[in-house]
Amino acid sequence: MSSFAEGQSTRHASKEVGVMAKDSKADKAEGAIDKAAGKLKEGVGKATDNHHTEAEGKAQQAKGHGKSARGETKDALKDRK
Repeated sequence: MSSFAEGQSTRHASKEVGVMAKDSKADKAEGAIDKAAGKLKEGVGKATDNHHTEAEGKAQQAKGHGKSARGETKDALKDRK
């Protein structure tokens, strides 16, 4: 294998590890931020009668709930080890 191919493999592998190594606290924090921002955006959408902004807020809240759930799942799996 050439050194270029080896370097490419190493970089690709490190990217994957970085994604998987995200801390459960980080997931929960990002989830909380998305939920709060989504709630605010939904409220602005309702106040201005902007259905698109309201829907974006609801979607962002759902995304936040997903991130929080991922963090909780990581904690549960860590406790089982």
